[in-house]
Amino acid sequence: MNFIRKTEVEAQASRFHDVPWDVYTYPFIVFNDFGTVTSIYTSVEKISQPLREFQNDVVKKPFIEYEDMEQSEIVERLLEICVDEARKNKLRSQVDLYNIVFTLDNFMKIVLIHLRLRAHMPVILMGETGVGKTSLVEYLAKIIDAECLTMNVHAGVSEEEIVTHVLNA
Repeated sequence: MNFIRKTEVEAQASRFHDVPWDVYTYPFIVFNDFGTVTSIYTSVEKISQPLREFQNDVVKKPFIEYEDMEQSEIVERLLEICVDEARKNKLRSQVDLYNIVFTLDNFMKIVLIHLRLRAHMPVILMGETGVGKTSLVEYLAKIIDAECLTMNVHAGVSEEEIVTHVLNA
């Protein structure tokens, strides 16, 4: 990678270092590929009047705070966001679909990963070993019926190895 390109990439990447994960305190609305809308709320009190009207008139589902949802309801929300009705019906019979415990944090991460993949945007997950990055991606891949290719990147991996892995994916 030449110096100018590397500088541009570093400048773009630096924009994301200070993005707070507490954005989940605001209502989050997903316009799904299948003509549905999914709303995710952590606090009903923070919902503005126009958003309440949108929820009632367009979404036509009651307000449900994330903390009040059962794990099976969370999985249903994820299916609503990610797949069509036929795929939902096929997946519902799989017991291992319910073997993950969704916190608000990992639920939102998997939704955001899906939205980026849907928009054909690259996704890079970084974090300490054992926090569940691979598990989330493998779970999403199973839901959307996609091949999941992973690469463990550490200090001993060269830039060339990463580029080769991406190009061969």
